[in-house]
Amino acid sequence: MTDETEKKTYDGVEREYLTLNSISVKDAVIKINGKQQKGNSKFQYKPHRDDKVTVSVTLPNDLSEGRFVEGFVRFVPKGSSVKELSTLTIPYMGFYGEWDALANIDESPVNGDPFLGYTVLWNDMLNLPIGYDSMTGTFDAEKIGVSHRSISSGAYPSFTAFRNLKEMSLSIQDQNGNTVREIGNFSEFTADGTPYPFRKNIMSYRDYSYSFDSITWNSIDHNGDNLPDGQYYYVYTSTLNYEGAKPQTTKIPIKVDSIAPVVKDVKVEEQQDGKYKIKWDVEENGTGYLGSMIWVNGSYKSLPDNAKEYITAEKPEIAMISAVDEARNVGRICWKRRLAACRSVY
Repeated sequence: MTDETEKKTYDGVEREYLTLNSISVKDAVIKINGKQQKGNSKFQYKPHRDDKVTVSVTLPNDLSEGRFVEGFVRFVPKGSSVKELSTLTIPYMGFYGEWDALANIDESPVNGDPFLGYTVLWNDMLNLPIGYDSMTGTFDAEKIGVSHRSISSGAYPSFTAFRNLKEMSLSIQDQNGNTVREIGNFSEFTADGTPYPFRKNIMSYRDYSYSFDSITWNSIDHNGDNLPDGQYYYVYTSTLNYEGAKPQTTKIPIKVDSIAPVVKDVKVEEQQDGKYKIKWDVEENGTGYLGSMIWVNGSYKSLPDNAKEYITAEKPEIAMISAVDEARNVGRICWKRRLAACRSVY
């Protein structure tokens, strides 16, 4: 017997799902003491005559791996022994495939198609994961970044463990695969200093993920020096708690972006209705432009994300514009009319 599956498509992705029903495995070859059994053929066993019974099951080639297979062997008393002996049923269950080939942790939604989506990076400024667009419900890897010039303390991880882990270690790699920073293996949480053995998350108990807001990384290398700007990868390396299991890696792209956006070409135009439009351009080549903050004549004005203009009924004498990128670098410019002083507004 094995678990029945069916193919379903959600959000354009087709997967196999369990139906919670069991089905018989067709065309399996069953041998008892080396002799193949056919159909409902039976094998007679006499306790004082026969030494032992060896039952082997060879599964068909077209049965997909990565599944459990189970069944039972039943000994039914016959003849004069019916009154003396009870029916003996011996169950068995095994995993068909490589036990350590299944994913240790959930895939990151930044890279592919996760089951839950908790294998992501966070910072202390956002309530949502870094790079997540709440309007589209998707991630933009180009917007995931850190900067030592930002007021954010850096990126910290969360992940969903599908299986019991012997070890989980975190590190940073450059775009060539070289490890430039070892973040840790949670050995500070064990009495003897060995890597912390994470237990799998039990979703039926609403235990969906692990999260560590105290373990932040912000652009530094092995020596504590700031890394040059560029593309890096936040690497989760997990090892199943199973003898001989090979480590698995999950990588989330993350940029080091320490260059603030440049605000330029500020223009103030009087409109036909007597109001004033303040326009500006932003040059940003790192994690991308997030938005701006503006002060007009010393008063802060609210702007939507990605805005590059503001209309005011008040004639601007001074305008201070601060542009912010996704790594929370801030670039500023002050526009003023003739004798106005920028220092009085910021």
